[in-house]
Amino acid sequence: MDKFIFKCNKNEDLKNTSNIALQNNESNNEVLNKQIFGDADNPVNEIPISRLEKKDRIDKGPYQPKFDFPRTIIGSKYRSFQIEWYNKYYNKYSWLEYSKVLDSAFCFYCRVFCLNDPATKGHIDFAFIKKGFKNWHRANECFRNHEKSKGHQHSVSSWSGYTKDKSIDMLGHDESKISIAQGLFLDLVDLVSKYDPTLKDHLTNGPQNALYTSGKIQNDIIISISNITS
Repeated sequence: MDKFIFKCNKNEDLKNTSNIALQNNESNNEVLNKQIFGDADNPVNEIPISRLEKKDRIDKGPYQPKFDFPRTIIGSKYRSFQIEWYNKYYNKYSWLEYSKVLDSAFCFYCRVFCLNDPATKGHIDFAFIKKGFKNWHRANECFRNHEKSKGHQHSVSSWSGYTKDKSIDMLGHDESKISIAQGLFLDLVDLVSKYDPTLKDHLTNGPQNALYTSGKIQNDIIISISNITS
């Protein structure tokens, strides 16, 4: 999926969307309701829900484009995003990503791991997850404060655990609904359910104690396949 489409006014000039300089959160929300064309990995787009697509997006890492960043007047000076903030050479904020659509910065780790984790409830910094940050004159100060937040530290820990264990297992290490390490079996079931209405209805509306997706059922299926192919 190379492009992602949002709702937009027909008279909007789509060619100029990458240079939009937003002044407040209300303006950010307005842009999200317009139709613009952009890279699907741009942080203005939400992380995919499908586990396989989500894993693919996570493996790509933070969205860190390199170009001439737009300048905005803040106070009496022109300010802009600085590429060295996420440049590995400067060893600064590896978690940082930038949206060309919103001219705003986001935290990749928190976008992936923070929202659906009960452990971070009440410690979510929405400026770096949903709204986008663009107070460039206070960037380093705010970036450092974000790194100290409980939600960010927990997300970094989750990211570290994910990168250390990227093996493809048939059975997952954690098969809870919010986990991204549920195993290949449940990943495939989730993917097929997007195109099979019968399976989707079974998973959504069927008895939760009779979904036939447990580890025991998965083992029985593996054994049956082995018996047929051997």
